[in-house]
Amino acid sequence: MHLFSCGATGRQAQPPTQPLDWEKVVKLAVEQSVTYTVALPIKKYDLGCPPHIVERLTSSLRGAAVKNALKTDAVLDILQKMEHAGIPTLLFKGIDVARYYKNPECRVSADTDIYVRPEDEERAARFLEGEGFEMKKRPSDSNHAVGSHPTIGRVELHIKFISDEFSGILLKDWSVDENAFTNCVKQQLSGREYYALEPCDNLIYLTFHMLKHFLYGGISLRMMMDNALYSKNNLGAIDCKRYEDMLTSAGFLYLMQVIFGAMVKYCGFDETDFPITPVLNDEDITALLNDLEAGGWQGQKAGVDGVFAWYCYRYQEADKSGDKRELGNIRQGHLNEYKDIVFPPMETMSKLYPKLSEKRYLYPYYLSRRLFEKSGKLLSGKASVPKLMIKDESELSDTAKERLELFKNLKIM
Repeated sequence: MHLFSCGATGRQAQPPTQPLDWEKVVKLAVEQSVTYTVALPIKKYDLGCPPHIVERLTSSLRGAAVKNALKTDAVLDILQKMEHAGIPTLLFKGIDVARYYKNPECRVSADTDIYVRPEDEERAARFLEGEGFEMKKRPSDSNHAVGSHPTIGRVELHIKFISDEFSGILLKDWSVDENAFTNCVKQQLSGREYYALEPCDNLIYLTFHMLKHFLYGGISLRMMMDNALYSKNNLGAIDCKRYEDMLTSAGFLYLMQVIFGAMVKYCGFDETDFPITPVLNDEDITALLNDLEAGGWQGQKAGVDGVFAWYCYRYQEADKSGDKRELGNIRQGHLNEYKDIVFPPMETMSKLYPKLSEKRYLYPYYLSRRLFEKSGKLLSGKASVPKLMIKDESELSDTAKERLELFKNLKIM
């Protein structure tokens, strides 16, 4: 965390006070998707890192930084073309937040997030196809369509900022979609102009996006830094009371105070850098960071256990509040998941049966074959139907129970 914060903010890194397993440091940086930002202070300062590791990191850093800078220029160019074509856009997350890093080109993200009005979705998708993107149709239960480009990579075309799955938990008093373009602000990056959410809404979104991932499987160090840097650099333009009220209404105020407390304790921020007062509770900060390390990037190491904790949490919260609409959404969501298990989409089936990538017309054959194989395993007892509707904590694994206990300690249950 010290190295990452030094790379993100440009402050000088301090040598370790005791022997360090540098391969483990690099491994953790990779797991948190912050390798290149961590590499910056290792390259710049004599911290005792073995030369072969420094050279390895420096080499990968150069390539990633150049590639990311070119991608950023290409994205900004496309956004300007969309504006000229009469398709208003908002850029959010990755590229928009990266400008607050000391070396923006080293904050590398897997995709680019663009928001458009729902009525412009089809035009925007066709426009991106004209720019060389291969666009996939947005699933009915998703808030974004996905496109891929041979050099720019993945783009997510959003028509909502928060998906329906999480709106019942997070969106109590916040609805930015209707006024996103009314309150947007013009920004500049690399001499190019683009539009983004106004600062208070932008921070609320960044926070809710991070909380969504925390609930679903795990927080990430980069998201923590994104929120911290955005807060510090826009504090004068953020309605602090409104931000605090949003968190209080959704039930996540204490959790965010602990997250900002971790940034104060380990990443060189001041308590006055944030719109809410950080909590410097060592026990809760340690529990949060243990969960971060155990889960890796967005909880991917936790796997289904982290997701099952979310299922249980979501059901209990909806049941406790008597929210019939949310309970209905939960049931529908699980039905959709069962449907995807029984009738996997073409993308999933192509991974199971590579021939489908070239011969898509064979999908019915391979689907029938898969159903036959699965039915045989179910009848013989070699497989079981996955349980997705988890209501009771006793149904959870030990790992999932630990996550649920963390939820309670951080006062979100």
